[in-house]
Amino acid sequence: MTNLTSAIAQTTRIIYGGSVNPKSAPELIKCRDIDGFLVGGCSLKSDFIEIVNSVPSEFDEVERNETIETMKQSIQNISASGR
Repeated sequence: MTNLTSAIAQTTRIIYGGSVNPKSAPELIKCRDIDGFLVGGCSLKSDFIEIVNSVPSEFDEVERNETIETMKQSIQNISASGR
């Protein structure tokens, strides 16, 4: 997929599915292209809360605001198309 527009590239969310644990999460979330984690077996352990807490609160706020705006735009597009 090399023919993506910059708009598509900017709005595509990348969920990291590699090994995520309390040690790796703080550094991984700082990576520019990682938007979240797909946590596997660690989600069944008490370490999971450490992973969740490793995400800075400002990241949550930015993501939440972007998600809300994306949803609003999608609703407007659907309304405009008459679906």
